[in-house]
Amino acid sequence: MNKPIFMSSEHVRQMNDLLAASAEVRSACAKLQKDQVVAYQLTDEEGGAEVWWQMRVSPAAGLSLVLGQPAEPTDLTIRCGYWAMLEAAARGRDGSDAPPLAFTTVGDPGTLALLVDFFVLVRKAAKVDVVFPQRG
Repeated sequence: MNKPIFMSSEHVRQMNDLLAASAEVRSACAKLQKDQVVAYQLTDEEGGAEVWWQMRVSPAAGLSLVLGQPAEPTDLTIRCGYWAMLEAAARGRDGSDAPPLAFTTVGDPGTLALLVDFFVLVRKAAKVDVVFPQRG
C-alpha cells in the first residue's frame, strides 16, 4: 500500500477516520464549551503560494481536519512558512530536534492554550505513515 503525501486529501481522510473512531478524542471534544476552529495559513517561502489547513473541534461533532481556507472567521489563525511547518512536522514524527517554528497568530491567543491538548491527540490518535513533500 502506498503511503499518502503529508496533508494530502488522502492523508486527511485517513486521519479523520481515525479521529472519528477514537473514544479519547470524542471524550475530550465533549468537554469543550463551544466549537473552535484553528486555521493554518502557510506561505511557501520560495514562491509565495498559500496553503490552508484547518483543525475543527466541536463538542457535538468531534475533531476533524480540513484542507482549504475557512469560509467563516476562525478562533485563531496560525501563520508561518510552509516548508518550515513541514520540517517541524517531519522532525516531530521521528523525534529529532527541530528549530523553534517561527509563527504569528491572528485571533484569540487563548485558543492556542485551550487546544494544545488537541494537537497532541491528533498526533496520538491519527498517526498515519506518510511521505513528506520535497522542495523542487
